[in-house]
Amino acid sequence: MVDSMTVFNSEVVDTKKQPMFFGKPLGIQRYDSYKYPVFDKLTTQQLGFFWRPEEVSLQKDRSDYQTLRPEQKHILPAILNTRSCWILYKGAVLGWLLSLTAHYLN
Repeated sequence: MVDSMTVFNSEVVDTKKQPMFFGKPLGIQRYDSYKYPVFDKLTTQQLGFFWRPEEVSLQKDRSDYQTLRPEQKHILPAILNTRSCWILYKGAVLGWLLSLTAHYLN
């Protein structure tokens, strides 16, 4: 059992031999070696279900935007602005509903 926790442990601790919980404090989180590699594989698999910005190049989009006519260039920011406002509006309404529900539940 550990007497106290520390942010930086100066002792050499083999991370692969420690239990997942309640072992010696490791001090610094490590992402280069894994005791259970299946968790890294599952994380990578789950991230594959979502679009990640580092996987998609926007260079073609940029060159396509440069070739648009002025009226087309005006439409794109207007659409993005409208969508952003709608997302903010939905978030505000959801927050209001949650606070209203919490008020009546308490």
